[in-house]
Amino acid sequence: MTDLVKNSKIPVAPLWGFFTFIRKKTPVPLSIDQYVYFITALHSLDTQLDDVDDLLTFTKVFWLADPAWTKQYERYFLSFFKDISIPNPKPSPTPPDPPPPPEPLTPPKPSTPSEAPTPPEPVSSPVVTNESMVDFELVLRDAVGPSPVIIKDSAQSSTQYYLGDDLIMPFRMRTFIQRLRRKIETSERIQSDEINIREMITQYTRSGFIEELIYEMEDTSSSHIVLLSDRYGSMLAYEYLENYFADGFRRVPHCLFEHYSFYNLPERDSEVEYLLTDQGTHGDTFRTSEHHWSNKTWFFVLSDAGGLSGMVNRDRLKDSLKFWRFLNEISPHTHWINPVPMRYLNDCTAKRLQMSIPMIDPTEEALHMLILDSKSAR
Repeated sequence: MTDLVKNSKIPVAPLWGFFTFIRKKTPVPLSIDQYVYFITALHSLDTQLDDVDDLLTFTKVFWLADPAWTKQYERYFLSFFKDISIPNPKPSPTPPDPPPPPEPLTPPKPSTPSEAPTPPEPVSSPVVTNESMVDFELVLRDAVGPSPVIIKDSAQSSTQYYLGDDLIMPFRMRTFIQRLRRKIETSERIQSDEINIREMITQYTRSGFIEELIYEMEDTSSSHIVLLSDRYGSMLAYEYLENYFADGFRRVPHCLFEHYSFYNLPERDSEVEYLLTDQGTHGDTFRTSEHHWSNKTWFFVLSDAGGLSGMVNRDRLKDSLKFWRFLNEISPHTHWINPVPMRYLNDCTAKRLQMSIPMIDPTEEALHMLILDSKSAR
């Protein structure tokens, strides 16, 4: 199978084209990792796929998430591979034809002075045309993204971008979450569901009867993340970034994740209470007086802080500082992520707020430094 792939007898370009097409059609979305797993498994096969039907069956194992969608899947697949055939493995070699007998040599005809020798006609070598085929190693390299694409412009500094499942982002969410998880986890021992037989026997031999059930204790970890997102004006253009963070935070194991939004600034019901929109309950209003946050909670505020307004709003300056202090009084793990780099801004609300509130760009290096400089939640 490896030879077939390398010799392009099972073309990778239709496979990649079919995958990028089917991942948008399937009821259960597919990730780039599932393409990587398929290619890896294709290389590991010990047997030969004899025809397109075998290839169809093999792709179903990785890419058909809902059996009820089988007919549509097969129809789309055959539309991509109807003109492609897979040859039988290891065809029996046919003996080469015997070489023709050599022609007898004839002496060259002497040329007369009046006859000029005719120059031999140039022999043109056959032009070999290669099919435009995507090499699977290049596809994998672009999908996994080991080498970042560096985009340079005369008006901006170098920024690294990485390929995600749906977007090209300035940081790798998997790397960020793995680093963050080590910081936010708190370890504790809790009572498990398994009965401690040894202690139960000891209790019985000591008192002659069982007083109460004794359970095993187990080590566990937990964490708590709250995402507070601005959804007003210029921040509507960064909704994709909000969803990217929310999806990443949901993947943290044993993590209680809360997601709230506000418009420009959280609405205040009093000096000590804010009103937020709960994104986990279909837009219900959440009062901060009802929170269960602690000093181990990690807050992430996603807002441009009026950076794109091009003006200084003194009321917003004052209210933003109050909101920042409110969160910091609950937990020291409070971070403000501003999607608009400060180097692009003139004097404005965000520029002045940065003197009191540390704001970071959502880039690989900045997020790494955020975690590196933060104290653990333990």
